[in-house]
Amino acid sequence: MQRDSDWLDKHPNIHARFMELEDWCEYLEDKINQLEQDSHPAIGLCEFDGYKDLVKRITELEEEVDTLKREG
Repeated sequence: MQRDSDWLDKHPNIHARFMELEDWCEYLEDKINQLEQDSHPAIGLCEFDGYKDLVKRITELEEEVDTLKREG
């Protein structure tokens, strides 16, 4: 571990960039944690407004297509 520290001391530009990346990773980790706290559990399609109307409309269209197939 000391050897790595010595190497970074000899390369200050790399050390500075490493510190920036470490800070950025910590920032992203904080953002992810906040998103996890603020997000809601996934919901299914059936819970969206208009879902029942959409299913009804699709059923009606399927029936119409079946009727047209039998006639044609």
